[in-house]
Amino acid sequence: MTTSVFLSQFRPDILVVGKKKKPVMRYHVVLSRFIDFPAIEEGVHRGSRPRHAMKQLADRLNATIHWPTGQKDPLSDRAWSQLIGRGLWGYARQLAAQFSADDVIYCPDEQIGLPLTALCSRKKDRPKLVIMVHNLDRPRTRAALRIRSSFRSADVFLSVSNRQLQFLRERVGIEDSRTLFVPDQTDLQFFRPSPVTSSKQRPLLVSAGLEKRDYAVLAQAISGLDVEVSLTGFSADSAAGSSRFPEVWPSNFTRRRYEWTELAELYRNADAVVVTLLPNIYAAGVTTMVEGMASARPIIVTKTEGLDGYLDDTDALTLVPPGDAEALRTAIVDLLNSPETIAARGRRGAEIASERYGSDTHVETIAKIMEGLTP
Repeated sequence: MTTSVFLSQFRPDILVVGKKKKPVMRYHVVLSRFIDFPAIEEGVHRGSRPRHAMKQLADRLNATIHWPTGQKDPLSDRAWSQLIGRGLWGYARQLAAQFSADDVIYCPDEQIGLPLTALCSRKKDRPKLVIMVHNLDRPRTRAALRIRSSFRSADVFLSVSNRQLQFLRERVGIEDSRTLFVPDQTDLQFFRPSPVTSSKQRPLLVSAGLEKRDYAVLAQAISGLDVEVSLTGFSADSAAGSSRFPEVWPSNFTRRRYEWTELAELYRNADAVVVTLLPNIYAAGVTTMVEGMASARPIIVTKTEGLDGYLDDTDALTLVPPGDAEALRTAIVDLLNSPETIAARGRRGAEIASERYGSDTHVETIAKIMEGLTP
């Protein structure tokens, strides 16, 4: 005897199976800023840019994507907005009023994730929340987490930085089961091993980003070396003034904004990708590192606490101490003097990226965590 399964005419969110009613969970991706996904998808279709992981996640879960549309912080939330989520509390309140126990929500950063978690914690029909956190261990956020327990009520805290999860477990008291490391990602369909596309007069070093970068030490390290250095230093998430630059840029540095296809070509043509960082406790530099690995380039990277979990693969990476120009210079010279090492480390880096750092793997991991929260 078969059991009939049909959609209710009156509650489209309920599946009726025999006499039992099982809620159909609704999935959501809640952003802290507007992202023009149609324009991104057009670029992906043209092959001019990588896919966006949040669009991939929404497609995987058939999720609704939300972003702020000019809502203002209510007066009652102004004090909290000084600590976390400035300009996002009105937006968070609007969303919290809409969500119920049938909703599972993913927030890709703490700026919207913590306010939304705090507001949803008061609801009897509380939704499930998964937050990706990036840099919680700083004064304002530490204060918010200490003062208001509802900020700590998310079902799962994810991070691309083990150091941030350690802070949540040891300093905030979040259970191990609610803190999960998810490696950072890049689109392996876009950043991938390819033949060199241009002739070079001298070796090329490539670096990118503005978050906790130490370009002053890179300039000092390559002083007098017959190399070219190309930098692209633009990021929607970088904090102004968080990097260190040389007083005078060497003449063999090229600094400009590269389009996505130009950046992919830079990686392909690089003899090494060099990620020089100031000491930090979040995963600054990881995107450049995994893009370079995906492009089969050897990586020279500063060893920082924030990159814990990424730096064990020394057959693909060369690690240098923060601020040590001499060690950085030695690493660069040794690598450039060994084409065999360049090739071997590039191949190994591409293997690691394929195993761990693809956006499809990243998205699938988050999707399964969210699906695991359903009844």
